[in-house]
Amino acid sequence: MENKFYTSFDLERVKQSRRTDDYRSPFQIDRDRIIHSSEFRRLQGKTQVFLPGEYDFYRTRLTHSIEVAQIGRSICNYLCATQTDILTESYYIDSDLVEAICLAHDLGHPPFGHAGERTLNKLMKKYGGFEGNGQTLRLVTEIFYRRDDQHRGLNPSRAFLDGILKYKATFSDFKNPDNHFIYDKDRKYLDFVFGKTKYRTWLKTANQLNDFKSIECQIMDWADDTAYAINDLVDSISGGFITISKLSQWQNEQELTELHISILEEIIDWIKKGNYKARFGAQIGFFIRSCKLKKRKTFMDKYTNRYKYNLEIPLEILERAKLYKKISIDLVFHSSALHQIEFKGNSMIEGIFNLFEKNYVTALGGTKLLPDFNDKIIRKEKNKKMRARMICDYIAGSTDSYATRMYRRLFDIEYSSLTFSFAQESQVKNLSAEDLNGNLVKLSMYNNKILYISFWALWCQPCRAELKVLQNIFEEFEKKDVYFVGINIDTPRSLAKVKAFCSSQKITFPILLDPNSQLLNALNGQALPYSLLVDKDGKIVKIRTGYQTGDEKFIKDDINTLLNKYN
Repeated sequence: MENKFYTSFDLERVKQSRRTDDYRSPFQIDRDRIIHSSEFRRLQGKTQVFLPGEYDFYRTRLTHSIEVAQIGRSICNYLCATQTDILTESYYIDSDLVEAICLAHDLGHPPFGHAGERTLNKLMKKYGGFEGNGQTLRLVTEIFYRRDDQHRGLNPSRAFLDGILKYKATFSDFKNPDNHFIYDKDRKYLDFVFGKTKYRTWLKTANQLNDFKSIECQIMDWADDTAYAINDLVDSISGGFITISKLSQWQNEQELTELHISILEEIIDWIKKGNYKARFGAQIGFFIRSCKLKKRKTFMDKYTNRYKYNLEIPLEILERAKLYKKISIDLVFHSSALHQIEFKGNSMIEGIFNLFEKNYVTALGGTKLLPDFNDKIIRKEKNKKMRARMICDYIAGSTDSYATRMYRRLFDIEYSSLTFSFAQESQVKNLSAEDLNGNLVKLSMYNNKILYISFWALWCQPCRAELKVLQNIFEEFEKKDVYFVGINIDTPRSLAKVKAFCSSQKITFPILLDPNSQLLNALNGQALPYSLLVDKDGKIVKIRTGYQTGDEKFIKDDINTLLNKYN
């Protein structure tokens, strides 16, 4: 049954789509593009409150986004079930659209949490600022995918794009803003969202722009607040940052209302009984069931139904969420332990940015500090502000661990990736491993030959994509005395699946097995896929980490450069 809540205005994409037939709805396409992206996967390595990997149970930006999406869908389902005076089987808020918006809402956030966001904004002030939500808009519209020598967006629908616009005021709408803005250059997407309306006639101030949200954006915002207020508190209690004694002391230092005191005593009681996780979990359902739609009239009503409703939350629930947040902020975010971690992260971001700015923005230096693709597109850009924005994109897209490794590679002379070529490269062709049939293969058989080694795993989607590409490159260079070896690091019980995958993809170059990652560690592998180009003398001339569509061009360029050395 057609959903009449949405019109052709809502479904229109930034650019006309070439896709003419699809079994999915436009909003399911938006959602699927988010889920299957490297940008979404990177959220698993970005700080929510605590550094990823510090403890297994702490939430990351990825788990937070998944929780927000679940809460968002549940709000849609609850409203459809209870607001039958407004919503019907043929007129309802699309839960797939809300899910897509929720999954995407944190894509633009940089490493090291909100502290990293503040640092990047300070460094980017003279170039137009940095804001996590503004960066999300830039990601989905401009730099989501990489192709050949350029970026492109995911071509979102208007309803999806509008839904992620938690803030609509631009950097220039404020004086020296700290947050809550989009970039001036992206004002054109604001114009697209509002269609042909003269929206500044009604939304004259920055605050009016930021307060004007579609119903899907409002649902995402409340789902985000719910997950943030409740789950961050649970993590903080589980990690020992919030204890009964700290809560009691904090209570004595605050001027609290009777409602606040009763909520605080409730939390203390839950901790005493050891059932705080279950009780806070029940609060999520309580927050969902507090939602209600209220009709309103706006200048957008003749184009879309998405602005006809406000999401209303009772004051008592808002106060509860506000108190939960304040407890986390005062006892965790303002703690010396977290400030020390933030200071370290901020110092790394600042050091990396200042070096890149000197080499790529102030003047185009001769040192290649960025990967081939990024280095190339930045050097082609003549506008200094855009070059600064590009290095900001690169830093903001980094996970916490990648930013840390990048800082150490650039500034720590003792870091192993800098000394690797001297200490370990001579060992490369002395290594050996069993192939898929249990035969021992020594890499010394490739002495006096050019060798391309790629470490991979079945669970690594970029690895599998790269392996198919490497087969094509292998066939192209096979007659030029260039050899390829893939080294799989999956566990022994996955051997049958590894064999089946290689067979299905018709991989003909040798695949060796490194089930305990001993070879990967010996060669200082940091992430997958991890590839080494080794010359005839056993010297590593190129190291690659990761794979994106288009990298095959750079791989072939590296091989050809090495071949030219011997011609």
